[in-house]
Amino acid sequence: MYAALLLAIGQRAGVAASDHYGQVTFAGLPVPGATVVAIQGDTQRATVTDQQGVYRFGNLADGACTIRVEMVGFSPLSENVTIPPPAPPSNCTTSGTQTI
Repeated sequence: MYAALLLAIGQRAGVAASDHYGQVTFAGLPVPGATVVAIQGDTQRATVTDQQGVYRFGNLADGACTIRVEMVGFSPLSENVTIPPPAPPSNCTTSGTQTI
């Protein structure tokens, strides 16, 4: 019997432009040691989730990407995502004498 994994994904604004991260969970609990593969065209990059079930990919090309998760005892999970283009960093400008 295989159980289903849950994949929560996101991009981190203000870090590297093409950073992509997510968390693999089962029944609300993190799944450490799961293999996560990012597939873009003919390019594949793999990593393993940490103790909190979190994975990270740096410098992924912008555009369509398939994230595939595999773990012994679980059904494989694939999800299509879009890696967004870089966002400009936020700038905060103050005027006057107030302290922030």
